Parts: sequence; structure tokens; C-alpha cells
Amino acid sequence: MIRRLGDLAGAMRRYRGLTSVGTPREELLALQRRRLLQTARHAAAASPIYRELYRGIELAEDLDVRALPVVTKAMLMERFDEWVTDRRLRRTEVEAHLERVRSDELYLGEYRCMPTGGTTGRKGIFVYDRDEWRRCLTAFLRWSELTGVRPRFGHRMRIATVGATSPLHMTARFAMSVDLGVYSLRQIDARTPIGEIVAALDEHRPEQLVAYPSMASLLAIEQLEGRLRISPRVVCTSSEVRTEEMTANIRAAWAVDPFDLYGTTESLYAGDCEHHQGMHVFEDLGLMEVLDEHDEPVPDGVIGAKLLITSFIKRTQPVLRYEISDMVARTTAPCPCGRPLARMVSLEGRSDDVLHMRGADGRMIAVHPLTLRSPMAAVRELRQYKIVHDGDGVHVLVVLRDAVAAQETQRRIDATLRARLADAGVSDARLEVTIVAELPREQGHSAKFKLIESRIGRDFR
Repeated sequence: MIRRLGDLAGAMRRYRGLTSVGTPREELLALQRRRLLQTARHAAAASPIYRELYRGIELAEDLDVRALPVVTKAMLMERFDEWVTDRRLRRTEVEAHLERVRSDELYLGEYRCMPTGGTTGRKGIFVYDRDEWRRCLTAFLRWSELTGVRPRFGHRMRIATVGATSPLHMTARFAMSVDLGVYSLRQIDARTPIGEIVAALDEHRPEQLVAYPSMASLLAIEQLEGRLRISPRVVCTSSEVRTEEMTANIRAAWAVDPFDLYGTTESLYAGDCEHHQGMHVFEDLGLMEVLDEHDEPVPDGVIGAKLLITSFIKRTQPVLRYEISDMVARTTAPCPCGRPLARMVSLEGRSDDVLHMRGADGRMIAVHPLTLRSPMAAVRELRQYKIVHDGDGVHVLVVLRDAVAAQETQRRIDATLRARLADAGVSDARLEVTIVAELPREQGHSAKFKLIESRIGRDFR
């Protein structure tokens, strides 16, 4: 408890120094340039792999981030022991520690360690010392500010989370760090049977509900159909793509506009404000580049093929121009809230979700997830769905709402998706629609749910 109090107090001190409403964007960009240079120089001095990568690059005051090479998770993990700046850290020993973690234990009395890689199948390990973790908690405090959730004297706000509860997951570890009795917090694993989740929420009566979008939508349907009876005044989603139909379900159930939060284990954060016009990127804590398939920057509002992220938080494992496959669009246009931060105005999943299928001319074509998501959004009879593309074809698993004509809905989904795939240029799609009682979530520590999953040429573990 004393350690967590110290971490949160340190985070609050740093939080007061973050960029705020009314700060000129030019001032923010100047701060970002200074922090980029400081981060690059630290990496070159303290990390053997970055020292090698940056050899011959002048880290001068006018440093252009594009002069720095791109790095990937696979590249850095392969040379983990040369990546880290603390020579005591060894990959095999950190992995052994992760096998033993049950709560908020620190490795070597200093480091919080978390793995990642569930949705991409490529394993990563990220460590945070006490100071880095406090910097991460400043992002958590800013999320709270954006959603308007603040502790009030004499009242313990009731908060429920439905998502990951494992200490190996970043958001669960955040919750552990701030669970100091100020709030009445109930954490529920997203893999819990839906009936048990409903009962727990009815008992807790949360004023704020934080959940994976897929779970928030399912719970909204439970509310609309009369099995759940809660009245949250704030609903937040994170960690998965939130589709338009999910947002519509949440609004219909609780008459609120849900907030969306974005965070990576590698330390890039964003969240939307009360205007809900895109997620503000925490640019004073990092740098985000949106690139096309040719590694060129895309204009404002255009969805990129990948992201490059640079973290100003990570010192033990420098993260500069680190490639992730999220497909997003951003804008630097002013937000009505007055914050100078750029906004993510579209998040369409990962490029790994793109399905590569055979076209009419025999060549492989890329089918964007929206090609399949859009028609599924129009099927109001759906409670939930999942699309899996593997060597046997496209498998569409659907869970229907109550009192729905199952065979008719199944035929309509089949015909609609076949037509959309044909319009996209796919010839003779091998498609199968199956009605199921429920859909499984990831069995790893994150318990996330992917709407569309391509298993072609990928190593799923």
C-alpha cells in the first residue's frame, strides 16, 4: 500500500505538468521535439542495440524523426538483452518472473513486467521501473480527467471493470496501482459467464462502467432486454475496436455517449474528451506517425496502414519509431475542448486483420475488415459475431438475440457477405455461417475479443 501511494503521489505531481487546455500547439510541438532528442540521445548512449542503429546519425537539435530507422517487436525481442539499458535484465530471467506473477510484484524490487502479443501472435516483454510507471500513471490520470471522473469528498464512486484482471495486462495493473480505497472498485474477468457478470453488476450498481467494447455492447443488450438493471453515468471502452453498432447499443441502453480510451503496452496513449470527436493523442508523452503501405506519412483524416510510435516514457527499453499494425487516421484540427493534442479520428483495427483472398483473375487481393463489418452492422438481430479466415475459408460465427428467426437470418448473412466479397473482387468465396450459443474470448491474460481474425500465414500462440 505504501509503495502504491508513493507511485500515485509521484504520478499526480507529474500530471500537474502535462500540457493542458489552452496551450498553443506550437509550444506542444516544441516540447515534443526536445523530448524526442532527449530520448534518442539516451537510447544511443544506454542501449547497445540503439547505439548500433544510430551509428553515423547526428542527433543534433534539428533532428528529423525520419532520420531514425524503424524498429519492430521481433527485432527488439530477438536482442532483448542488448535492448534494455539495465544490464541486470535478462530475457530468460524476466520470462521466469512472469510465470510467477500473481499480483503487483516487482522484479528485482523495481520493475513491473508485462507481456504482449495476443492479437498479433508475436510475443513482446515490456518492463517499467518505478519512475516510468509513475509516468504511465499520469496517462491514467489524464484519462480520468477526460471522462470527468474525479473522487469526491465523502463519496466512494462505484466503478466496475469488465476486461482483463490478470496482473500481466497493462490496464489491470493500472487498476491495482490506483485501488487505494478512494473508489469502490469491482473488477470482473471478461471470460466470466454473462449471467454471472450481470449479477455482479446488478449488485455493485456502478456509476462508471469500463469494459472492452465487445463486452459493453453485450451488456447493453442485456440491459435493453431487461436482464441487467444498472444506471452508469459514464461508460468507457478500450483495448478493442468499437464499431458503430456497439456504440449505438451503449447509447440505447444507458443514454450516454461512451468514451473511448487507447493504450499500448509500449506506452502510447489517447482518449476522447466530452465532445467525442476523436481520441486526443498524449503527444507530450510520445510521438505518433501514421504511414501508408509505402512508409510515407498520410494526410490528416486518411487511414494509414501502420503506426510508428516513439515513447518519451520508456527509458529502460527505449521505444523509437516502433512499428505497430494499427490502422488509424488522425487530425490536428482544433477540438472544441481547446486541447492542443492531435486526435485519432478513426481506428479500424490492425493491418493483420486484412484478409488476403483469391481474386477473379487468380491474384491475391486485400479485403479490408470494413468490407465485412459494414454489412454485419446492418443485421439488428445479432448479439455478437466473429469472422475467422483460415486455410478452409471464411467462417462466420454468430450469436443471435432472443426471438429471432434463425434460419432466415443465417441465409441473409450468407447472401450479403457473399455479395460484398464479390463486389471486392473475390471469386468463389468459401464462406460458412454458423449460429452458436456463445463466442469464446482469447485464452491469454488479456481476454480480448477480435471481431475479424486472419489466420493465414500467422503464428497464433
